[in-house]
Amino acid sequence: GYKFRPSFDWHVPGFSSIIKLMPARTLTLAAGELRVLALTFFTTSIGNLSFLITRYALLLITLPIRFFGVPIGQASLPFLSEQSEDNERDTFRKLLTQSLNQIAFLAMPSSILIVILRVPLVRILFGTANFPWDATLSTAKMVGIIAVSITAQAMVQLLIRAFFALKDTWTPLLIGLLDLVIFLVAVFAINYFFPASALEGIAWAMSIAAFIELFMMVWLLHRRIGAFLSPSLLISQG
Repeated sequence: GYKFRPSFDWHVPGFSSIIKLMPARTLTLAAGELRVLALTFFTTSIGNLSFLITRYALLLITLPIRFFGVPIGQASLPFLSEQSEDNERDTFRKLLTQSLNQIAFLAMPSSILIVILRVPLVRILFGTANFPWDATLSTAKMVGIIAVSITAQAMVQLLIRAFFALKDTWTPLLIGLLDLVIFLVAVFAINYFFPASALEGIAWAMSIAAFIELFMMVWLLHRRIGAFLSPSLLISQG
């Protein structure tokens, strides 16, 4: 009969590559958790339901990013990996641009709708009995500010995987760390100098940090693979 025998072979093709890529990806996830921890610290220090308001606002903002940015990024990764060699860069750029167009086509209308309907959305999703009207307005204001960056955050999900397809996990890590530092400095300054507008300031810091992260990824990827957002390529893939 069959007898199980455990086998561990370091020489399996691709195993060493996975081991090399793991540390940077693990640190990237750790940086994300550190950001959540810092956000929790700052919002709880403000008081007045600030932590709950921020949590609800992020839950609402995360929906279109999870629905559009993450799935398209995950679906594009294996195809981008297949076209990651130097002699396939034209196809890589076209596929990347096409995927970015798809994300923009879905995320931008969602962002606009959320900005317009932010108050009724907060009221419907989080109820009225146990959620005061002032808290509803504060949450809606925060949602409206962060919603401006929904498309940027969704596109970042794809660009991160474009670097992964190029077997580069360190660049997203370094960008994420720099973005985290900018966010922490901005939030600390807002809480110190403008405590009365701390929640709105945190929301603006999150939106601005998202655009900075998008800009840095586009710029570094442009240097790595060439122009992938040229007008002719955007029109051909539109």
